[in-house]
Amino acid sequence: MQSAIVDPERLDCPLIIIFEVKLKAETAGAIDVVKQNFADAPEVRQCYYANGETNFVLIIVMRDMGEYAALPQRLFFSNDTIPKFKTFVTMGRAKINLSIDI
Repeated sequence: MQSAIVDPERLDCPLIIIFEVKLKAETAGAIDVVKQNFADAPEVRQCYYANGETNFVLIIVMRDMGEYAALPQRLFFSNDTIPKFKTFVTMGRAKINLSIDI
């Protein structure tokens, strides 16, 4: 598999949003379903299963606020295992590095 790091603004996707998602209950079935839903969503660029107050952290890339407004309905409100989420709209990137030196 090959990949490339591309500036989202060059692809007309300048909006980068971070979501913290909380599940109602952490059961294996609920976690697996939510993981698959997030994996299937084309806007989700990164998804992390985390411990603590937040169960998932999502990095999402979008074209505009219209796409942003529709996303919670599709990913969160339609799933009764997700009672709470928090949104952080980024104002710019200070650093991005997805490579690991070996």
